[in-house]
Amino acid sequence: MDKQVFPNNAKKVHNGIKFDIYHWEQELFDGTKAIFEKATHIPSVQIIAIVGNKIAVLEEKQPYWGNFISLIGGAVDKGEEPIAAAKRELLEETGMKCEKMEFLEEAGETGHIHWNSYYYIARNCKKIKEQNLDAGERINIKLVDFDGFIKIVADTNFRNKGFALKILRMYYNNELDEFKDLLFTSKN
Repeated sequence: MDKQVFPNNAKKVHNGIKFDIYHWEQELFDGTKAIFEKATHIPSVQIIAIVGNKIAVLEEKQPYWGNFISLIGGAVDKGEEPIAAAKRELLEETGMKCEKMEFLEEAGETGHIHWNSYYYIARNCKKIKEQNLDAGERINIKLVDFDGFIKIVADTNFRNKGFALKILRMYYNNELDEFKDLLFTSKN
């Protein structure tokens, strides 16, 4: 357990498929004690795939979630490194391979749910085969320019709310041009 996420006395009370649940006793300001609870989600990867001067986004449909727009991504399998999961998800969901996969950041959702998500930039993506989708996925790949990408991320139907908030902060801090340069300029 990550000590920044849980206190030392936290105990796992449920071992789930995607979520584990932890409980711990915590003293309150008035001296009473209460049981606190937090869930952890298996890690995931999110990929910003660059295809020429465009960014690939997914128009998805899943049985429970319905229609939504997302970055390319998915769960990190047990024992799998995040970068390997990113390459696997890129290939499965788009049929593409990239020339270079660059780590962008790790974002850990906190609050009542802890969820590490690893973000990558996949450069010079090229389609090498057909998609290999799960039975519960229907995915259409859409290539958009940077301005179109920002509009999609701001759409209420965009699934990754944490990433949308990051883009909003970049907009507010006049950092979108820097982000665009980062996406379309490879590190050497």
